[in-house]
Amino acid sequence: MIFWEPRETPTVELINPVDVLITQAKKAEALGNYLTPEGNNALQLYVQVLADDPAQPQALEAIDKIINLYTDGIRSDLAEGYIDKADASLQRLLAARPESAQLLSLQGELEAARMQQMELAEMLAQADAYLQQNIFRKKQLSINGDPTPLGTLYRQDRDLDNSWRLPFVHCS
Repeated sequence: MIFWEPRETPTVELINPVDVLITQAKKAEALGNYLTPEGNNALQLYVQVLADDPAQPQALEAIDKIINLYTDGIRSDLAEGYIDKADASLQRLLAARPESAQLLSLQGELEAARMQQMELAEMLAQADAYLQQNIFRKKQLSINGDPTPLGTLYRQDRDLDNSWRLPFVHCS
């Protein structure tokens, strides 16, 4: 006679996708991959967590931590003139938290820095045009035989008390 014994039913553990994403995000953080590489960084993984569970406290806290971590770096990039780099980081953060007052304020700072950079570029272009024009005029004068180079007429006289006067500079 053959007796049939029931086998144990294998148990299947259901894996919560939110837990998997949080684990991946923590690994990305441990590697320093907060905003990069694209598609596999801590910020994007936490955003995916929030898409599944908008009130997930670990993801909310981690995103705030990443924002605080990068805010000073973005300001530093702005101060050093790396506006495009600052903008790229800011846009990634804004994608995660578009309503963040801290990020919106930083966006205002970035726009002001961009305007200042544009004004400086315009001033440099004007200065370059002025210099190019005067170099051309200087060449014309030297071709025509004028022995005095443009912008180099100086007069240094001593005052009655034997002190030097500031030089008189003639620029045309």
